[in-house]
Amino acid sequence: MFVGGALSDAAVPLAGTALIVVGWVVVLLTVRARRPRDIATDDSAMLRVHHLTKRYGARTSLRDISFAVQRGCVVALLGPNGAGKTTLLRAIAGLIHPSAGSAYVMGRRITPGAAVLARVGVAIEEPGLAPHLSGRANLEFLWRASGRPMAEAQLELAAELAGLTPYLDRRASDYSQGMKQRLALAGAMLGLPELLLLDEPTNGLDPTQTRELGATLARYADSGRTVVLASHHLAEVDDVCTDVLVLHEGELRWCGPVSEVQHAAGTITVGVADPAGALRRLTSGAAWQALPHQPQFRVGARTIVIDLCGNTVRAVLAAVADSGVPVDSVRSSSPVGDLYRELTAKGSP
Repeated sequence: MFVGGALSDAAVPLAGTALIVVGWVVVLLTVRARRPRDIATDDSAMLRVHHLTKRYGARTSLRDISFAVQRGCVVALLGPNGAGKTTLLRAIAGLIHPSAGSAYVMGRRITPGAAVLARVGVAIEEPGLAPHLSGRANLEFLWRASGRPMAEAQLELAAELAGLTPYLDRRASDYSQGMKQRLALAGAMLGLPELLLLDEPTNGLDPTQTRELGATLARYADSGRTVVLASHHLAEVDDVCTDVLVLHEGELRWCGPVSEVQHAAGTITVGVADPAGALRRLTSGAAWQALPHQPQFRVGARTIVIDLCGNTVRAVLAAVADSGVPVDSVRSSSPVGDLYRELTAKGSP
């Protein structure tokens, strides 16, 4: 689905009908709850979810979900397939009715067609587009469906933020999967909504494009907006996201700032032919010495195991690359990934 932000009140009902053109959600979201059941007690939160439950017949997709999210955050919504991530995003976007509980954006309760949904940008599931039209024409069609003047769409800026500018005037039928994802993101950013909900926005993107997307979302949040994104790219979560939600079997297992997780040491294991020589080159390099925290390390027969010690995976890998050490292999253990695996392990409470 494509649902651009800043719709007029009269046009808001389109958010649940005619604007369901591209499906996939980017969510800029700040989870400040230390435990899953904590929620904000005032309307200062960008997003609040209060005891939200969704049932489909005898199956419960979401069970008593509560959390609060502030402005200026990028929140990762993590969980295996079937955990309830997309269902939660759809409930926040007003696309489905919860069986119990509520979601609030900027203090306003979310219902299908609620006026506050004009300030929410949504991209859920597979991007849908008109293949015979250009990317620009797809975005123009989407925005016109909102009933607002094209001048308010800020189409060029949305396309630039999404990295779509070089492809705007190409026919969508010629788009790669990654370009379709960029088009979906640009559509969600039309009107520069204050809350972005994104579902697996990095699908179809290569590692470089994924890093560029992360930087884009961080800049978007720096402007005081909020992003919530469902993702499986755990290393990118460490570097880009400020907060984490972990869903498993319809339950919220953990929520809180990434900084609370990163004090636990993740590791990077670097395969090298001469560990002792590689270590000397690495630790004498300017990039290594410039790291905010000096990593610890252990030397194996043909490996160096580096403890992150609060540094990001990206920063340590950059230091390894800058040293010029010949590397045979690299494996990383993300602190967020470790938490995710622990909380979603079979038999976990």
